[in-house]
Amino acid sequence: MLVQALDLAREAVRLDSALKVPEAYEAYWQSSFLIRQVLDTLWAEVDEDANSSDSGSEYSSDGSCSEGSTEIQRLTQIYNGYQDRMALLATRIQWPASSSVLKGLSSTLDQETTMDMP
Repeated sequence: MLVQALDLAREAVRLDSALKVPEAYEAYWQSSFLIRQVLDTLWAEVDEDANSSDSGSEYSSDGSCSEGSTEIQRLTQIYNGYQDRMALLATRIQWPASSSVLKGLSSTLDQETTMDMP
């Protein structure tokens, strides 16, 4: 799923560079959706690991972040960057009522649009 998300992100950047704004927005949206699913899975794994370990910490004994925590931070930065880019692109688009992006967005309006690290 992450590979697919990153492939979509590369396509979004290509479309964005070619000034194909609606298409770029849709590719960023699809990529963000998949990255969010990966992040949800990683957070569940971190929570499970914390519940099963004695220390309950995502940090190793030397104080460094675990590999999973570092991956979550990296993906969260990517996700938030795509959300910011989508917000900018959205100001340049007049969406047709039949847009698949609008349909997808309307079904997720109750979900948060950016993620913060806990």
